[in-house]
Amino acid sequence: GSGAASYRRLALIAIAIGAILSIALYLQRPSLWLDEAGVALNIGRRSFAGLAEPLDWRQFAPVPWLWLEKLAVTVGGMHEWALRAPALVAGIALPWLVWAAGRRLVGEPAALVATVLTASGASLRYYANETKPYALDAAVAALLLLLAARMSDRRDDHRSWWGIGIIGVLAILMSFPAVLILGGIGLALASDALVRRHWPSLRRAVGWGIVWVAAFAVPQFLLYRRAASIARMPDFWRPAMAQIGTSGLIGRVSAAVNELIMTLMAVTVWPGSRLFLALFAVGAWIVWRRGGARPALLLIGPLFVTGVAWGIARLPAHRRLMLFL
Repeated sequence: GSGAASYRRLALIAIAIGAILSIALYLQRPSLWLDEAGVALNIGRRSFAGLAEPLDWRQFAPVPWLWLEKLAVTVGGMHEWALRAPALVAGIALPWLVWAAGRRLVGEPAALVATVLTASGASLRYYANETKPYALDAAVAALLLLLAARMSDRRDDHRSWWGIGIIGVLAILMSFPAVLILGGIGLALASDALVRRHWPSLRRAVGWGIVWVAAFAVPQFLLYRRAASIARMPDFWRPAMAQIGTSGLIGRVSAAVNELIMTLMAVTVWPGSRLFLALFAVGAWIVWRRGGARPALLLIGPLFVTGVAWGIARLPAHRRLMLFL
């Protein structure tokens, strides 16, 4: 109807504004900052094979993303524009992916709000112009959620399962946080199959879950364990972990939620961590009432799995590392 068309037009305007903001910042060509320079030096000095070895200057990133960056500078030259091109493309695609996934999960009015927040989010625009994988992490997360949402009408179709399964493996190789999003999606799909007692779908959910865990664990063991140790990542990020069992946990939970809010807003005082969690809970309940358990679980699952990862000291609560959420 006309209402749906209006929402689509407004979403397209928001997506276009987000793209313009990203391109405007990209064209300013700000100088590389410390971490960007470290990544750039590794990319410029090494071959494709050399990028699979632990990086210098305390840098740490997925090897396929480093290869993408290497390809960009091989084609475009060793400068800021080439180095930031992959992030720019991901940042421009992100609001559209959020709109496409959101309209299937929560309806067009709420999807429009999410799209506007994504297109105008200060941190999202900033990291869409940085030689780091954070913007790609967010775009991959939105793509996976879109694929899961599109399965609603054909959730028992084995081809749909193969599609999200294979793309999920590729996503895990390209983006570390993808395994958290897929963990939440896998829980939602398995729960849906269990409630419906559709055992083939449950077997597919469990089977692909095992494949996704293996796709994450094998490279971590073979490639990244030594690299993370050399970069001293666990020590560097320890203050941003939950540290369960020590004093001040409630304050760290509040700080972690505020870091999530900061991915969309440049302030921490509004809406505040407690109000944000309350609004999220109310929103999830409304989605559950209107659309059933499946879309609600698809929204709750990734947040829950990410919270577990933070609680067991596997993911620091920092806005750039939570951009995908």
